[in-house]
Amino acid sequence: MSDTPRWPRLIAFLDKRLPAITAIIVVVMLFSLRYRFLDYFIITTWHGKMGLDFFSVPRAFINLTHGKSIYDSWANNYGPYASWFPYHPLTAPLIGWVAVFPPWAAYSFFVLFSVASLCFCAYLAGKFCTVDISRKALYFLFLCSPPAYLLLWNGQMHIFTIISVSLICFELASAMQKPDERKMRPLLLLGVLACFFTKPIILPAMILLFAVRAFRRTMWWSLAIYAIVSAAFVFIPVLNPASVGTRAELYALAHPDALMSRVFDGKVIHVQYRADYAHDNAIHWLNMRNLTGVMRADTFEFQSLSSFLVDLLGDIPPAIFKAPMALAGFCSLALFFISDDIKRNRAAFYVFALCMLSFYIAYDSVYEYHFTTLMAVLAFMFAFYESGFEGFGRPAVKAACAAGALFYVPTAYFWLRNPAFGYHGARTAAWPLFTIPVVLAGHPYGWALWIIRLDRALPVFALFCILSYISVSEVFNGTHS
Repeated sequence: MSDTPRWPRLIAFLDKRLPAITAIIVVVMLFSLRYRFLDYFIITTWHGKMGLDFFSVPRAFINLTHGKSIYDSWANNYGPYASWFPYHPLTAPLIGWVAVFPPWAAYSFFVLFSVASLCFCAYLAGKFCTVDISRKALYFLFLCSPPAYLLLWNGQMHIFTIISVSLICFELASAMQKPDERKMRPLLLLGVLACFFTKPIILPAMILLFAVRAFRRTMWWSLAIYAIVSAAFVFIPVLNPASVGTRAELYALAHPDALMSRVFDGKVIHVQYRADYAHDNAIHWLNMRNLTGVMRADTFEFQSLSSFLVDLLGDIPPAIFKAPMALAGFCSLALFFISDDIKRNRAAFYVFALCMLSFYIAYDSVYEYHFTTLMAVLAFMFAFYESGFEGFGRPAVKAACAAGALFYVPTAYFWLRNPAFGYHGARTAAWPLFTIPVVLAGHPYGWALWIIRLDRALPVFALFCILSYISVSEVFNGTHS
């Protein structure tokens, strides 16, 4: 029997085999997009409408080129189906130009783009690693998980959020090393705008990004570009052909109920936007305003901590789930009182991680692919820990990275799925889109929701406790040094 310790032997094995293992898993995932054999492990694939979120984007571009509303996803029939287009209106021309290709060719192109983007994010994080096997592990962390598979399956624009978070983490690390460089930072600018012009999930982190002195010039430029482009898509008629007018837009912003269509097909409902407002480009911002006040656990696809707790314990005051974001905001403001730039920038990374985490608690409509953002933060934290960055060697950082391991395990949905619903088959894929929420609202897995959500809710709760502790201690130590 060999006297070589087990862990070094395992590390040596992985050092040689991990790139091949990662490549094989990615190829299997891509083949599954064709043959659907992994769909059975992912709860959100049950309806069989692969690329559902993707096809709304080229449809939006086609609408724009024909003088129709970007947000009227059903005004043309590009692709077999499409969900409602909810993104920033610039996403339509920025990404939707792929409509020049046949639908499934365009989807395939976007999938390959997403895989390449995840590799790029792993490369960015790997620049801070000192051990070769850690760099190889980062590609596995970004590419090989159920949330990553669902991201590709949906053709989700969320890939730009992952790119954004990765670029911001990269720039925060650079600012820790060279805190006095206050030049324009193109990667930071690209990261902020990539998120703003698709899904502005980094909004809660804006205060802390301004707290980093090296970022301020770039942040002001990013806000200016965002404001100018956004104004163009609201006020220029050719870019907003279905505008309801500035007065109506402002009224809806102040009175969210004005957006709602109360009666549909003879039934009173509360989730349908009026068609006139829904076709105005301002619906992007109005929809964000509305969703911040919603708390529900009625869809079994939702994987947030809030939906887990509401389903398990019953009605919980929504303000409780906003507390993590309030804590992150408090820590963000406290960063301005840290005089040492290196300590401030290190604390800013932890607070940024806390801001990203708060999304999975404050916002209930979290699908499994959303966790790829949090996994990106953890990948950079792992790289900083491995490289021996000052302030990242603490056991709590190691515990945070370990807590994310559950994101790489499929939920219990696979063991509990009921074939009687015809999931993943042609029958459900042929259903009209409006029937899907009806089925979801029927709680086909109501008795087992807490089991299905458990291995997503547990790491989120653990990470909240760990990151809250680290963020508060870093801010406290920085302001009292």
